[in-house]
Amino acid sequence: MKKHMPISPEKAFLFLAITFGILLVFITPPFQTPDENDHFYHAFQIAEMKFKAEKNENKVGGLLPTSLKKTVETTMDDIAFHPEKKITIKNIFAALKIPLNVKDREFIEFTTVTYSPVVYIPQSMGIFIGKTLKFSPLILMYIGRSFNLFFWIIIIYLTIKITPILKWTFYLLAIMPMSIFLSSSLSADTITNALCFLFISFVFSCAFQKEGKITNNDIFIILLLSILISLTKHVYFITSAIFLIIPYEKVDNRKKYNIIFLSLIVLSASVFIGWYLITKELLPPLLKSDVFPNEQIAFIVKHPIKFLLISIKTLTSKKFLSHFVGQLGWLDTQMSWLFITSYILILWLSSFVGKVENFTVSKYQKVISFITFLMIVLLICIAAYITLTPVGRERIHRIQGRYFIPIAPLLFLLFYNKKIKINNKIRDNVFIVYSIFSLMYTVFVIIKRFYV
Repeated sequence: MKKHMPISPEKAFLFLAITFGILLVFITPPFQTPDENDHFYHAFQIAEMKFKAEKNENKVGGLLPTSLKKTVETTMDDIAFHPEKKITIKNIFAALKIPLNVKDREFIEFTTVTYSPVVYIPQSMGIFIGKTLKFSPLILMYIGRSFNLFFWIIIIYLTIKITPILKWTFYLLAIMPMSIFLSSSLSADTITNALCFLFISFVFSCAFQKEGKITNNDIFIILLLSILISLTKHVYFITSAIFLIIPYEKVDNRKKYNIIFLSLIVLSASVFIGWYLITKELLPPLLKSDVFPNEQIAFIVKHPIKFLLISIKTLTSKKFLSHFVGQLGWLDTQMSWLFITSYILILWLSSFVGKVENFTVSKYQKVISFITFLMIVLLICIAAYITLTPVGRERIHRIQGRYFIPIAPLLFLLFYNKKIKINNKIRDNVFIVYSIFSLMYTVFVIIKRFYV
């Protein structure tokens, strides 16, 4: 296969992700990605070895240096959700001079209180180092962004290298504007996306590539990754179900195979339920006064077909697809709809023409992957409907396309085939050139939105 490839997908990813990722770390203004201010507070709290948020009367958050809040307020201003407003460079330079001063503290609220420490490992490591060196809060933010980016790059590089199929699909999903934009910030989605991609890739490797039986080490890695994924966003614990695409013959016997699968599901569910029980007292109040979870649940039970139609209508909207590919800033910075459409098409194309001669995906394996995808999609829709949407609305509120990036490879496996043939060199060059154009366009959109 390699003799047909002038450059491998993982090497192309490594070069482009480092180049444009570092650029995005610094040209994206401070705290101008979704909830980045809250991620900053939470990551700092974890860097101080406080792994659970605190509650102060009716407030949830943590007792943090006042300088963190001052830095956020100085740099954020009211630019989010106001596309006509631009960044004031002098505010950024002023914020660089704000000293950390860890002794002057106040209780600061943030909304990410139920997130586990797993999604803040790289950010908090970077912040811990910067804090030890007594850097200003704004510099801590840039260090945290950089650590998050490089952790993601390493994991995605391994993902693309490990997977025997859909290499270009993984590549295009990772280099997609929304993916790399989030990964160049403090976003917790970075770790969620990386771990889900690595898990899916590793299962693909065990199912399609590995000769002979899978080893105890393989099983341990699968168990470990599934547990870590359960500590990101809870709905993704079902990703463990794709273990079923591994032929049972690769395990000693059917009994052991079933035990491994049940262990995956039980452990994953137990971990996320355990973390929920630990943090449930910290759950913030519902965002809207007209949202009543009990009534929402009753509506779903009584009108399942109508709820499915509402979900389909929501997931096929232009807004949803735009959020999946690249709705930047605080989701207030749109990219061209023509570009969004072209990216969806090229992702679809990559799953068709990314064939590998030695590997065949059975209908059963495609069905398992697709059902797993649908179950997670359904859970995300139910969660958003119950907690964010008034009863009976025609669309589910606040459901965002970026929530589906981690499980997208499960959908694209459905289209994998070996019938459509295309020159590998032409295919590879098209994907690389298109991704370079996409990244340059992403940079252009950010500069236009915040500076010009």
